Amino acid sequence: MSSSRRGIYVSYFRWLPRVSVKRILLFFFVGLALLEVGFRIAAPQYSRIAVSALHGSRAILQQAIASDERKIIGVGDSTLLGGGVYDHQDIVMGKLSQALDDPWRSFNLALPGGDTVSSTVMLDAMEKANVAKIDRVIIEVLPSKFLVSETGQKTSAYAASGTIYELQRFVPFIDPQKFGLDIAALPRTEAVEAKAQWRLGNLSMMYRHRDFLRIEYIGNYPAFWTVSALIPRSILMRLFPERGKGTNRLAARMDDFPYERAYAEDTNGNPPVFTPHVQGDYLEQAIAIAKRISAKPPIIFSFPIHYEYDRITQQEREGYLQALQELKAYLETVALHTGSELMFVPSREFQNPDLWTRTRAHFNAKGHQKIWQMFQSEFCRLYPVTCRE
Repeated sequence: MSSSRRGIYVSYFRWLPRVSVKRILLFFFVGLALLEVGFRIAAPQYSRIAVSALHGSRAILQQAIASDERKIIGVGDSTLLGGGVYDHQDIVMGKLSQALDDPWRSFNLALPGGDTVSSTVMLDAMEKANVAKIDRVIIEVLPSKFLVSETGQKTSAYAASGTIYELQRFVPFIDPQKFGLDIAALPRTEAVEAKAQWRLGNLSMMYRHRDFLRIEYIGNYPAFWTVSALIPRSILMRLFPERGKGTNRLAARMDDFPYERAYAEDTNGNPPVFTPHVQGDYLEQAIAIAKRISAKPPIIFSFPIHYEYDRITQQEREGYLQALQELKAYLETVALHTGSELMFVPSREFQNPDLWTRTRAHFNAKGHQKIWQMFQSEFCRLYPVTCRE
């Protein structure tokens, strides 16, 4: 410690007797030890991660690395995360987790704003980390990432570039440069900090799961998580209406609000056009990695993104449905060529705002229930233990 900084600490704590300092430190470290023991005994498990929370990706990945069970890994976007759904068991991955029986467990490693590019980078990280006993990988394909507004236009390779850059702070061995992405590596000091936090997360269960104790109703303190769990949601909404729109239990609280048309945006009037370029290239790379690290063929998992229907004209809507059919035909070819399973529903039924969160970006619990019903027979075929659901 430098002399100047030492002076600051001395003057700040001068009023505190040395005996009191020793007692405080003793109780502090004993408390940390007890919490750590409690976490190791309880060993909390999470089948999903928070939207816009990459620290959740780190925690889930560390769980997957440490787990000795057979795994089903999910990668993709926040629609697979279940963004906007209050309880994780109400989303597709949550329902899959409940339907599965030992010895399988599902790990939801989708990323906020993710696409086939970020899925490729994340799967590469799993391969480097030697995640063991992966039975199958689910690769979510977001239709909107394959759609453009003009014929001949290409989809972007950098749709999730911000997500991938920030992910380096939480998964320090990801390598976007390996895949030709123009994404700067973290500066050395930040890279060292990211590696230190990763190691600390491996060593300490309490540190790894600290983010899952937080709640934004009152102040992100674990004690309030218990209190808020006991108070009816209707009362909480009256006491803390603004906080109610924040995050809780790893999910944005948008299921509490009806869909708002004001969130829709006007378009340029051009019907969306399907193109496989760029996003399709990375999808094939993601599939190749998934086949190397898993025992069974990967699943290509896709369903329409609902908000496209609401913000476009009837003519554009017909063009969008046509583009979805072209995407389905393309994915069928990819699945046949790579030996993958395909689950795809290009359905008009998702036009119903009752299935949406109050924003245009995610499905609510009712929407996820409908998606699960559509795909449940396919999961039943691949995993008979899910047939009872």
